[in-house]
This record gives sequence, structure tokens and C-alpha cells, in this order.
Amino acid sequence: MKKIILVVEDNVAVLQSIRYCLTMEGFSVITANNGQDALGVLNNQFPDLIISDIMMPKMDGYTFYQNLQSHTKLRSIPFLFLTAKAGKKDIRIGKEMGVDDYIIKPFEPMDLVSTVKGKLLRHQDHEVSRLQEIEQLSDHFLTYLINKLHSPLTLVRGWMHILLDPRYQFPDEELQNIYKTVVKGCAEMDNLLENFTFLEKLQEFKRSDHFMEGAAALSVNKLLNHVCNKIKSQFQDVRIKMALPESTFFVKGHSKFLSKMFEELMENAAKFTQKEPKQIQISLYPSRDQIKVEILDNGSGIAVNDLDRIFNKFFQCDPDRTEGTGLGLALAKMSVELHGGSISVDSLAGQGSIFRVILPRITPTEDEQITIEDRDSLIDLI
Repeated sequence: MKKIILVVEDNVAVLQSIRYCLTMEGFSVITANNGQDALGVLNNQFPDLIISDIMMPKMDGYTFYQNLQSHTKLRSIPFLFLTAKAGKKDIRIGKEMGVDDYIIKPFEPMDLVSTVKGKLLRHQDHEVSRLQEIEQLSDHFLTYLINKLHSPLTLVRGWMHILLDPRYQFPDEELQNIYKTVVKGCAEMDNLLENFTFLEKLQEFKRSDHFMEGAAALSVNKLLNHVCNKIKSQFQDVRIKMALPESTFFVKGHSKFLSKMFEELMENAAKFTQKEPKQIQISLYPSRDQIKVEILDNGSGIAVNDLDRIFNKFFQCDPDRTEGTGLGLALAKMSVELHGGSISVDSLAGQGSIFRVILPRITPTEDEQITIEDRDSLIDLI
């Protein structure tokens, strides 16, 4: 099957020359005279490579390239800039934008063809490596899931066999403890499967450009209070202090994913808070165009060597701990970034941690304001 090359060039003579050279080498060539027209072409066709001039009317090459980078699918297309011999400034600007391959005008036909073929070959090798990594990661996911399910499943199954065996009789108090153990095991399995479901959904959205479709204006104050109440019921020995402003502040997003993100951060803080009194502080700091949420704990802290890996999938600071999925902080990071925000952590071993979440702030109209109580009326993304 012929490779499709999109050539974007306003000089008709240069455009025809490139089309002729590439067609003679067996490529299928589609053309546009400027970046704006090229975006229209890309609505209907998906080329294997794009060659674009820099100086063009309506939309120049830089703006065209930046538009491509805002689309997950389009930014994966290999890209070559056309530039004049004296265009060192063009090359520098392009490199700062992430483009490192150029065709220098005037060009020799064989140089053009070899540059195009080389770029396509490197892209093909990259895609093969990427698919191999995805396959390895999928295998790792499955192995990890099986191993993590094994312990709670064995516990639940073992106790159920004992409870159903008429030879065993337990006093009421001991029965209550057994029931609690079984319920805890079921909760671990449920949490594990829920996290994998969230992870798969977030990764699916990460591969597309549709995450913010159906997003609503959400009150961060009410979102934090809702999650905080849930964590308080789970960790009754942990004191949670809320430092929220009286005014209500909003972000645009999906309540399920933002609730899950804050829940994972608060649960992580509560779980690893060992010092007495166990306490967590949640603070909200609004500015003109963003909202910062800080979650501070007085727990065991994170070793310096682990800080760079703390948001990696399956990473656990203490590998000997059996509870937890090793996915919580990875889910939090993915959710924050899909909402256009960022997440960071400062910590010292033995002195606690502080996680910071920054999200873009919005000022919605009254009709757009959605509270956490309205979350079930939103589009169900899970």
C-alpha cells in the first residue's frame, strides 16, 4: 500500500517539484497551499508524513505544527519542515518546538527522497518499539492483577469454606471478626478491580482528544468536603483538618475522576500516617487563573530516591506491604494531567509529605455551576 505524503507549500513551482519527485518514488501525494487548508485536508485524510513550508499566508508552518500538537492522533504524524539555506533561525525555532528534521531549499531530488524515506523508517521502528512496550505492559498488568487478587481471594475462600463446614462453631464475637476479615478481603478485590477500570479508562482518554467533552463546572470546595467525609469514615483514628476559603471556587472537569484523584491522595496520606496524633491537613489556595490544593500529612515520608518514581504505575515505597494496588498515585497523576493540571510532592523520610495539585480555575455562569451532589446526572464515563 502506498504511503501518503501531505505537502504544504504556497509556492506552486516548489509544490509541483516535490509532488513529482515523491510520486516517481511510489508515494501518494496530497497537497495544500497553507496551514489552514492543510488542517482542512486532515479532517478527511490521515497521511503517513507531512512536509510543510514555514513562511505561508493565512497560517504559517509554525502555527500549523502547533495546531497538530494539540491533537493526540495528528501529533503522531512524522513532520518535516522546509526552510531556506540561510534559515538558521528557522531551524533553531523548529528545534525548540520539537522538530529536528528539515529539507533545505533548494534541494536535490534524491536528498528529498532519502530524507522522507529515512524519516518514515525511523517512525516505523519507533512504532514497532512502542507496540512491543504496550504488549509487555499488558502482560505485566495481567500478571500483577493475578498476583494482587490471589491473597484476598484465598483469604475469603478459606474463611467461607470454614464457615460452611458444620464441624466448626464460633462464638458470636469471633464470628463478627471473621465477617470483618471477609468483608475487608472483598473490599481489597473491589478496590483493585476499580483501580484497573479507572486506569484503563484514563489511558483510553489519554490516547484520544475527547476527555473534556461533557466536562462540567465543579465546586472544588464541595468536592474536597465530599471526599474528606468518605476518608473520615474509613480512617476514624486520623484527624483531618480542612483549611478552605469561604468563597466557592470552580474547575472544569469530570467529578468521578477528580473525586477519585483526591480520594487516592487523601487515602494515601491517611494510610501512611503513623505518628500520634495522626493528622492530615487539606488546604485550598485560589489565584486568578488556577487553584492549588495541598494535602499535608505527618506520616513516614518518602525517601529521596523514591520521589522520582512515586507516580509510576505499580510502584510502592515498601514492597513488603500487601495492601494497596500501587496504582493510586499513578491514577491521580493521569487524572490531574488530563484536566490540564499538574501534581508534585515534597517529602523527607520520617517527616511527612505534602502533595500539591494545581488545576485551571474557571468562573462559570450560575447555570453552569455543578456541585458534587449533581455528579450522578453527569455523563457516565465509567
